Amino acid sequence: MATRIVAPLAGDLDGGAADRTVTSGLDGVFCDIGLSERNAERLRAAPEPFIARAPASTGSGRRECVAT
Repeated sequence: MATRIVAPLAGDLDGGAADRTVTSGLDGVFCDIGLSERNAERLRAAPEPFIARAPASTGSGRRECVAT
């Protein structure tokens, strides 16, 4: 008989329950962090003021700054 083990995902930011793992990166450094939906939304919104004012990048291998 098989045993199933379920471990809840804990939020890395505040220690509360995490709904998902979010991958984020800056300056070529990427990380995975467990976040609640509220904290994931906060993380996604944080760079918006910078992205909105950034000119499009024309360097090779870079993608254009686009706010989603």
